[in-house]
Amino acid sequence: ASVARLFVGGVVPGILLTALMMIAVHVIASQRDYERGRKRATLSFMMRAFIDSIPSLSLAIAILVTMRFGIVTATEAAVVAVLWAFVLGKFLYREFDWRQFYRDMVESAIDSALIGFLIAVSVPFAWVLIAEQTPQQVVGWAKAITRDPAGLLLIVNLLLLFAGTFLDITASMLIMVPLFLPLMISLGVDPIHFGIIVVVNLMLGGLTPPFGILVFIAASIARVPAGPVFRECLPFLYACLIGLGLITYVPSITLSLWRWLE
Repeated sequence: ASVARLFVGGVVPGILLTALMMIAVHVIASQRDYERGRKRATLSFMMRAFIDSIPSLSLAIAILVTMRFGIVTATEAAVVAVLWAFVLGKFLYREFDWRQFYRDMVESAIDSALIGFLIAVSVPFAWVLIAEQTPQQVVGWAKAITRDPAGLLLIVNLLLLFAGTFLDITASMLIMVPLFLPLMISLGVDPIHFGIIVVVNLMLGGLTPPFGILVFIAASIARVPAGPVFRECLPFLYACLIGLGLITYVPSITLSLWRWLE
């Protein structure tokens, strides 16, 4: 499948998930009676903020354009993003000096080691699953339960969510996608649509215990225990589950933008 199509296919689902999480924020703020802002941003302030953010926003556009025309791969785009962020932070916005840069590099190395350890723990578990042919048995079980596309999509969603709670995102993709993709194509599901379903599912899995690598990363950066972060994630998980249901059963949310661009 085209990486560029996958990127574009994720734009509208991303906006949908953002809107749902904004609603979750509003509900939380109302229930907890958070203080409202005393002053609204003026149009001129918003315009200045937008102009100031153009160099940063241009990065996302540059990544999509360069990948769309085959100038860089997904991995190379990540390197470009890091270098561009460094140039902006150091020379344009002047947010840090070299001493702070060194401290940030040390902190990043520690966080990367934490992520590497979590992945290292999940890989043997994935190997055991493959050795026992558990994924193949699960696919056979799913086919035996129902042949209805809507029912199979629900089962696949549940299995991906479950896999994401125990396995690293990359390991989950490598195990689950080759098993379920032929089944989805046989049901008439577009590979791009299925790819977005997989990404959203595993992202949600990365926010749920016991593995929850995304929560551990956020807790490490914020220097707070992971347990409270898991609890605070729940309203956003509920919002994202609603979004996942819409993305799964309304394919045009994923596919319409690319068709319009073509």
